[in-house]
Amino acid sequence: MKTVRNIIRKGLLIPIIALTACNPCPRFEPNIQYCVTEKRVQALPTPFSPLSKGELQTLWGKELYLGSCFADEADFYRAITAFKSALYLIPKKEFDRRSQIEYNIVLSYYFAGKYKEALETFEGSTLFCLPPSFPATRELLILLYDLYDKQGFCDKREKILQVLKEKYPEEAEKLLLSDAIVTGDFCTLNDHTDNDTINTLLYEYAILQKSPEKAGQLQALLPGAGYYYVGLKNAATTSFLINALFIAGTYQLFKKGYPALAVFTLSLEAGWYFGGINGAQLAANEFNERLYENLAKEALTQEKLFPVLMFQYAF
Repeated sequence: MKTVRNIIRKGLLIPIIALTACNPCPRFEPNIQYCVTEKRVQALPTPFSPLSKGELQTLWGKELYLGSCFADEADFYRAITAFKSALYLIPKKEFDRRSQIEYNIVLSYYFAGKYKEALETFEGSTLFCLPPSFPATRELLILLYDLYDKQGFCDKREKILQVLKEKYPEEAEKLLLSDAIVTGDFCTLNDHTDNDTINTLLYEYAILQKSPEKAGQLQALLPGAGYYYVGLKNAATTSFLINALFIAGTYQLFKKGYPALAVFTLSLEAGWYFGGINGAQLAANEFNERLYENLAKEALTQEKLFPVLMFQYAF
C-alpha cells in the first residue's frame, strides 16, 4: 500500500476515474464507525468558562464538575448521571450554565454511541433557542447533522446542512465528503480526485476488490474455485470435496443400476452446485465490504472527516 501511495503522490497513476467507473449504487452497505476514546476527549478543550469558586460550592456546580471529570475519562454514563443531577439542581435563572449542562448531556450520549437518546434529549431541551454567542454552536450543528443522518431524519438533516453552509461552509463540505465515503458514493468521490487520500482509497479499492461475477463463473467452472478466488481456502476445499463426492456417488449409482437414487443424489448435487455459485458471489461482495470499510475508515481518520474528529471543543 505504501508503494501505491508513493506513486499517487508523484502523480504517476492513470486517472482514477478510469479505474473506478462511476457507481453511485454499490452492491454493498459498508458499516463504518468511529469510537471516541479518552485520549480524544482529553485533547479537546472546553468552550465554556471555568466554574467560579462560588459555583463550585453549590450542589449543581459540584455535579457539573464531577460530570466533566467523568467525561474527560470517557466514562460517559457516569458523566450523564452527574450532568442530569446538576440540571435538576441548578436554578432556572442560570441560563448559560443550564445550556452548558444540557449540551454536555447530549454530547455524552453522542460520544457513547446512544444516538436516539442524544436526539431525544436535544429535542426536549432548551438548546433550540440558543443565542449566537453560545460557545459550542459549531460543534452542536455538526453533532445534530450526524444525529439526524444516523436516525434517518433527512429533512431535518438538510436544514442543519443549510445552516452549516451559511455559517461554516468548510465544515459543510467536509460532512458531504464524509457522507460520500461512508456510503460508498463513487460518483461523488471521483469529483475529489485532487485529494491524495481519496485517490489512494479509490485506487486501492479498484485493484484489490473481488468481482462477484468472476467468483460465480470460477465456481461454476470448478466447484471451490470461486471461494479460492475470494481467499476462503477452507470453504473452497469443502465445496470441491462435497461436489466431487456427490458427482462420484451419482455416477456409481447409475453404473450399478439404481437410476432413482442416482437422480436423487444428482438433485442434491445441483443444490450444492448452484448454491455454491451464489455463495461465492456473496463471499466476494462481503470481501469487498470489509475491504472498503478498512480503506474508508483509514481515509476518514486521516482527513479527519468523521464528525467527531471535526470537533474543536468538548466538555
